[in-house]
Amino acid sequence: MLDNEVKAKLISIVGSTNVLDSEENLVVYSYDATPNFQAMPDAVIKPRTTKEVQEIVKICGEYRVPIVPRGLGTNGRDL
Repeated sequence: MLDNEVKAKLISIVGSTNVLDSEENLVVYSYDATPNFQAMPDAVIKPRTTKEVQEIVKICGEYRVPIVPRGLGTNGRDL
C-alpha cells in the first residue's frame, strides 16, 4: 500500500481518476499473459503526458517506490 503522502503527490500530478488503488483494479493489473506469474501492485498510475511521467519518476525516486511499467498487458504475444 502506498504511503498517503506519496499517494497525495501522485494524485496532484495525474488527478484522482488516474490513480487506481482499489483491490478490484489492482487485481486486473496484477498479471499479463505471462504464464504462472502474478504480482499485486500497490497502485496503478496512469499518466497522460511525458511531463507527468517525469514527475512520477521524481516522486517515486524520492520515496524509493519501485516503478514497473506496463504496456499492452499481453506479453507481446498479440503483436
